[in-house]
Amino acid sequence: SVLAEDCVFEGGTGGVLYDGTGSFGPSAVFRRCRFLDNVGGGGLNVNGPQVIVEDCWFEGNRAFGGGGFRVQQVDDLLVRRNVVVGNSAAAQGGGSISRSYGIVAENTFHGNVSDFEVDGANLNISSADGSGFIAIENNIFSGARGSHAVDVPQVITSSSCNVFWDNPLGNVNINYPWDPTDTIQDPQYCDPEAGDLTVSGTSPCLPAFSGTCGQIGAFGQGCGSVSVESESWSRIKGAYR
Repeated sequence: SVLAEDCVFEGGTGGVLYDGTGSFGPSAVFRRCRFLDNVGGGGLNVNGPQVIVEDCWFEGNRAFGGGGFRVQQVDDLLVRRNVVVGNSAAAQGGGSISRSYGIVAENTFHGNVSDFEVDGANLNISSADGSGFIAIENNIFSGARGSHAVDVPQVITSSSCNVFWDNPLGNVNINYPWDPTDTIQDPQYCDPEAGDLTVSGTSPCLPAFSGTCGQIGAFGQGCGSVSVESESWSRIKGAYR
């Protein structure tokens, strides 16, 4: 098994971590790691019985497919509270998941770029043989460029409580299992141009304004004046280092 916590993987030229055969063993766990500016193979490429990617930061990575991360043939997958921002690929610039079972929840996907216009710039879920099932819950998908934000085959996914915004080529593909709790709303980032993806005090991603959905996206409030105290961006981002 592999356990990586509080690590920084930066500037690799062939991708950082690659396991195409499941040789990581029964589980591969990545928590609070940063994958920055890795090219050739992107940030993370892994498969195996169990994979957990939690509270990680993927930024500036580049690959042919799955610039931020690529996960394949996983029986028990958890992708939670990650930031996937500014990654690029010929196909599937942000995240790519194939033939896997699990949950993608409370992540912020922002500003990822795909060269192809048909595969989901922020997130792509696929299955050549129809296997797998992914629940997509409480994520923000915003700022996708080069393609629509999310691309999935309807039969192997469910969706709820996701927020979509600023995706010029579309939010989802025609097969996306849109739920009434999925919305197209401005998440009200505090300062996305400076990399601050916390949200304002009136954001629809906060539990007070999201109906029954609870927290949406990786971050809570970071600016604005409401009854709770705002946290500084440097303090919040520091938790991902």
